[in-house]
Amino acid sequence: KREQFPDVTYEEYEYLRRSVNGIDKMSFNLFTRNENIKYEEKTVNSIRVKPSTYEFIDIEPIKVEKGRYFTESESNSGSPVIVIGSEVANGLFGENIDPLGKKIRLYGQKFTVIGVLKKQGVSTFGDSSDIAVFFPVNFLRRLYGDNNKSLTPVILIKPEKGIDMDEFKAELAQKLRTHRSVKPGEI
Repeated sequence: KREQFPDVTYEEYEYLRRSVNGIDKMSFNLFTRNENIKYEEKTVNSIRVKPSTYEFIDIEPIKVEKGRYFTESESNSGSPVIVIGSEVANGLFGENIDPLGKKIRLYGQKFTVIGVLKKQGVSTFGDSSDIAVFFPVNFLRRLYGDNNKSLTPVILIKPEKGIDMDEFKAELAQKLRTHRSVKPGEI
């Protein structure tokens, strides 16, 4: 039944961010397939690609060891900046080259490395940021548009502490229904 509903959109993310009470942090992400990433002659294969908005670092437990995460301005404009996991950094640059400021290739496009994540290891879900890269979601939206079936849009929401979750979910559903002009029971 879930497949009957339309995917969430970036415009809905912006609307919900403005209009729903009780949101601590919120991020718009695209789930997509793994990709290869290059620096000069070196390639690292099957990297987890995590395009998101700037708030993602406040939701996901990732820590920047060197450099920084991208800003709200870079996020909104879709700047070609990238934060790379520790294994990606090691695979592309080894021990002796500082990745910060270097240009790497992904999707046939050049990105400037602005951050390297602290080594994390494998999380409970078998996921690891060590083999992932993070960059502004609007870069990928500009490159491929919003109707690409290989990209699954999601909105991640971290509610404020101590909030009534049932009320929060009800408000969220009601705002989305109103925005989509859908009657109760249809979403």
